[in-house]
Amino acid sequence: FQLDSNKLYRLNGTTPEWVGADVQDTLVSYPDVSGTARSRADGGAAFAAQNTGGTDARILVYDLERGTWLEDVPPLTASSGIAALCTYGRTMAYCSGGAVFIQSETGYTFGTATPIVAQLVTNPLYPFGLGGYGLILEALLSFEFRGACDLAARVSYDDGATYTTLPTFTLTGTA
Repeated sequence: FQLDSNKLYRLNGTTPEWVGADVQDTLVSYPDVSGTARSRADGGAAFAAQNTGGTDARILVYDLERGTWLEDVPPLTASSGIAALCTYGRTMAYCSGGAVFIQSETGYTFGTATPIVAQLVTNPLYPFGLGGYGLILEALLSFEFRGACDLAARVSYDDGATYTTLPTFTLTGTA
């Protein structure tokens, strides 16, 4: 739930737990949470966040198992945000400009071959301590392959002030 304009919490059985640190920057641009839902298919809690004018929106999904956030740029009706978000069976549905959009479990939108673009943001990592020196040789990214796509990543060495783009990998199959 949203307690402050830029803070998202979850109830852990006894007291509210602040889990929205990783999406605080997004909530500055999209401060109005118009709905929440739980997707049993994905194991996530979703928050529909829209700008103050109600003309643009993001869906912020908190992975209940891993404790990480995913920011989705959903398809919207022109110049409309998200009026409502709710659970729909094992997935979710939302309303934008009078149209109802239902979450696709296939990873594609509207039956086309256009993949959903997702962004994973983490807290700053300090594997060598603050101001420490070291070298990270590799990182592991685990995901479900559903079709050909490009995997791109950016890294910030100054807590998000600037970003360096890493090489892009084109994935065409599982073999």
